Amino acid sequence: MNSLLSAIEAGFNGKTYKIILSKPRVKSAAIKKIVISQLSGTYHLEKFTATQVFNENLLVGQLKEFLVQSLEKDFQQYNAWDDQFEYIIQIIGANNSKLAKNCINNFIAASKSTCM
Repeated sequence: MNSLLSAIEAGFNGKTYKIILSKPRVKSAAIKKIVISQLSGTYHLEKFTATQVFNENLLVGQLKEFLVQSLEKDFQQYNAWDDQFEYIIQIIGANNSKLAKNCINNFIAASKSTCM
């Protein structure tokens, strides 16, 4: 999904400090949500199951590949925050083939911007 990679790259930059992957494609999936936080030079992943949290660290290059794979196979929603915007990607459609992108300015939550 080339458009998925370009959407992630548009909403992912050096100032991205938090990412959440949610809405599992399968309701019975073991991992329900992934919260990713920036730590000096790496990204810390918290993978939430129904009863536990599993932790992992990834470098920036590894994280982009992980995000694409996770959205292609496991999750339908991506939210990321930097110092100015919240980036939202949703995978929708009968066979999960459509991509909806949105961006919201953190300072003026009501106004939508064309940052993607």
